[in-house]
This record gives sequence, structure tokens and C-alpha cells, in this order.
Amino acid sequence: MSDLKIETGIPMPPEKSGPRKTAVWHEMAVGDSVFVAGKFSGGTLSAARASGKRFATRKVDGGTRVWRVE
Repeated sequence: MSDLKIETGIPMPPEKSGPRKTAVWHEMAVGDSVFVAGKFSGGTLSAARASGKRFATRKVDGGTRVWRVE
């Protein structure tokens, strides 16, 4: 019926702490861009917009490029 298997005794890894990947959004100037390889999540764009700045995205070969536009 389902391919999911319940497992017991697998320890949960600790939460990650330290600088977040989103720190780059605060450092970008208008016209700067970053390349995000692979699948681009909506959470990444939400983090960028939470910085109070405006961004635009475009799919490019191998991933997504994000520009700071304002």
C-alpha cells in the first residue's frame, strides 16, 4: 500500500546553529545576484524578502539566479 516504513531507534541530529545561508541577502547591493544550484525553494525567496529588500528570480541552466532589484 505505502512505501513508507516506520523505524524506531534512529537518533535525531541536533539543530544546526551558526550563520544562516540567508545572511547573504543582507549583504547584497542593488544589481548584485547569486546563483542557487539545483532546486530553488520558496523558503529561500521568503528569507530574502524578509531582509526588507526586493528580489527577482529567473531559472537558468542548473538552477536559479536571484537579483537584488531594490
